[in-house]
Amino acid sequence: MRCAQCEADKLSVEFPETAVTDACEHIPTNCLRCLAVQFSQQKPPNASKTISSSFGKTCPECDVPLSQKDWLRFTDAVEAPAFALNVTNIGVITNEKGVLQPKSASLTAASSASNAKGSSSTSAAEPGPLTTGEFYVVLLTGERFPFSLKNHTGVQALKTALKKVANVEPTKQKLIFQGTELNEHGQDSLAAYGIGPGSYIQLIIILFAITSGSLVRNVTFRLYWGYPATGKDYLDGTCLVFRDGPEDIMVYDYMHRFRPPFPHIKHSGDVMDDVGKRGHHEIVVDLANLPPDVRQLYFVLSSFQSPTIGHFPNPSFQMFDRDKPTEQLCSYTIANAKDHQAVILACVSRTVQGWQVAAVGRLSLGNVNDYDPIIDTITTIMFDLA
Repeated sequence: MRCAQCEADKLSVEFPETAVTDACEHIPTNCLRCLAVQFSQQKPPNASKTISSSFGKTCPECDVPLSQKDWLRFTDAVEAPAFALNVTNIGVITNEKGVLQPKSASLTAASSASNAKGSSSTSAAEPGPLTTGEFYVVLLTGERFPFSLKNHTGVQALKTALKKVANVEPTKQKLIFQGTELNEHGQDSLAAYGIGPGSYIQLIIILFAITSGSLVRNVTFRLYWGYPATGKDYLDGTCLVFRDGPEDIMVYDYMHRFRPPFPHIKHSGDVMDDVGKRGHHEIVVDLANLPPDVRQLYFVLSSFQSPTIGHFPNPSFQMFDRDKPTEQLCSYTIANAKDHQAVILACVSRTVQGWQVAAVGRLSLGNVNDYDPIIDTITTIMFDLA
């Protein structure tokens, strides 16, 4: 996603999850770092000039005043681990002394070394590869894993290490750095991609891929939840369909189960299992016949009566071939839903080869009565999933 202030492409974890204030009527388009700078430059009368004073603070995008609740939410976001790890240096190379180097320094060094093969001398002025320090791999949830450049110099070695710490098979890992998928051009060296100390790599977990020649055409998505300790209760399973037009978003939920002009998706409504103490919503999608302007489908669980989904154990996502309803193709379970109203479980994206299903796991505000916060959250991660 691109920050409207600094005009840099950044990961979604570098933006607020919601607008700066509850009264803002826009999605957050300024990154957290730019917001912090702008807040520090606001000088309210009779108040400290430091950023610790919330009185007189206004949203830099629409001038709506911040409440104490708004300010605490912003400071919590700035202090969150995913942001506190200096994410402003995503893609920026630093040497051992912390001095910033050009992003292409490692590429330049690798190219120079290649050109110098067979030669007995090289220019002393050319920078050498930066092979010490740490870089980070970030999930869409904001969880991140540190790695040593010294011990992880290649893409395949990194994927093997990620299998151990993140429990994700290398074949299901899609690693993105500065808009480029690592290893997609057969280049295994991290340095050749410009990755150095302080760099951040986005990890997309691909749960399943459907190619154009696949026999899987109609798929069933089941969104499950366990009953809370208080007894039978409901979550809402939703499919949000994003088409080419930014305003073209279709909703399928228990109130909108079928749309005759667009018959490719059907929603089951509530399916409750009182014996097993869990419920689910089933959404059938005819992927093979979706119009070409359909780009992505997002699957969401949100609270209905409960203030959060944290009381519901094991919110999860399962996908089946409709023609083989007992053969599960993939699944994904959220470990901790915390104090949020909704969780974006998965995304199905159109690719050149067909479709791919990616785990998301991003928590959000919003529910069936107000999808805007959920759509805002999705908007912030679309760049990561592109």
